[in-house]
Amino acid sequence: DSFIKSGKDGGYIEESESGSYRWTHDQIQQAAYNLILPTQRESFHYHLGRRLLKNSANCDMNGDFLFMIVENMNRGTDLKLNRDEMTQLARLNLQAGNEAMSTSGFHSAAKYLQQGINLLSKDSW
Repeated sequence: DSFIKSGKDGGYIEESESGSYRWTHDQIQQAAYNLILPTQRESFHYHLGRRLLKNSANCDMNGDFLFMIVENMNRGTDLKLNRDEMTQLARLNLQAGNEAMSTSGFHSAAKYLQQGINLLSKDSW
């Protein structure tokens, strides 16, 4: 939260009417992202997705928000995830795949569904 306050005070981050935050310019976002070491980006995305998921407990998680969570978490699948984490992410990919199919996003749906299958262990079937 002090990060957000500092960003707002410096004019780098602004709060939208909905209460969410965004970078004031794409180049500021890119500069901040470049501060993350390439070797730590998978972990960053996975944990960002988990935090978004945790904070979405009281929200209707569908559409773009669901896709954002799953996309971030999928970028961290090369991390050593435990079985419960992999199962949870497989379920989220199933949910994202179903959501994509409902809007005729068949290519995206196939990507999410295949990712979910890849996360399951052989004895999951």
